[in-house]
Amino acid sequence: MNQPKQNNTIGKYSIIVLVVLTSLIVCYYVISRAFPMLIPTEEVYGSYYFPRVFWVFPHIVLGIVATIIGPFQFIPKIRNKYLKTHRQLGRVYIISTVLSGISGMYMAATSDINLPYAVGLFMLGVAWSTSSIMAFISIKNRKIDLHKRVDD
Repeated sequence: MNQPKQNNTIGKYSIIVLVVLTSLIVCYYVISRAFPMLIPTEEVYGSYYFPRVFWVFPHIVLGIVATIIGPFQFIPKIRNKYLKTHRQLGRVYIISTVLSGISGMYMAATSDINLPYAVGLFMLGVAWSTSSIMAFISIKNRKIDLHKRVDD
């Protein structure tokens, strides 16, 4: 039997509220934590990260790009209506996530902080890079349904 329409409306509003709250948290993080890191000085980075600035800086910049672009890639209405833009942003997103993931993996492999931090950072880099590469390979092989499943 079909569910009442009211339950579907409540679900949609719950998702909208969740998306708005998540977006606000992401914006706060990017503005308060990531943007200050765009000034690569020892004062901003600290004595631990500054010697690694050539890995940290691209990780941050590309991570910001992917964080801003990413949500728009997963919205079906935008994706379907502006397919050319979706493809162009997808290329930027893939490059950003793969390179940011690789720099994160390097930083994890050379980390002196602790093992859980290093493993977490490394696996995040692996997950981010491989999921983007899988989506790219799927779409290049014209496996659109598989590409959508990698995205979802």
